[in-house]
Amino acid sequence: MYGAGSLSGSLTGASINATLNESVDDGTFADDLTIYVAGTPLALGGALQCGGYSPLQASQRYWWANGGSHVPGTTVVDTVTFDSAVDLSWGDLSVWIGNGYGYSGTSGVFTGSITLHGVNAVPAPGALAMLAVACAAGRRRRVETA
Repeated sequence: MYGAGSLSGSLTGASINATLNESVDDGTFADDLTIYVAGTPLALGGALQCGGYSPLQASQRYWWANGGSHVPGTTVVDTVTFDSAVDLSWGDLSVWIGNGYGYSGTSGVFTGSITLHGVNAVPAPGALAMLAVACAAGRRRRVETA
């Protein structure tokens, strides 16, 4: 999950290249790997859903073009461009990534990657402070002795 305020920019699309490694009770398909943009705490009626069988009542809904099988080794490889960009700069929306099949007792294990288009990660304040310390430490002067 990318928490509210951790991404900046407008989400314009997404690419996926993932493999379903395990499907409990043969219920989860490869194309159930889902991107869901909504507020926190997680609730129905978010701004966008891409992937997944179960409808989360998002304002925008998209499906992956392939991956419709529960057989381990099934891949889902696709790029989706969204009709309307979702502005994440305001900091009130989170990006959730997970299994979009909501039937009780089902789960899946996935490997691979999802790329979010049009957004950048916002470094945490602690990360910026550590970078400043590292830069200061790297600037020590060498003392020459005769």
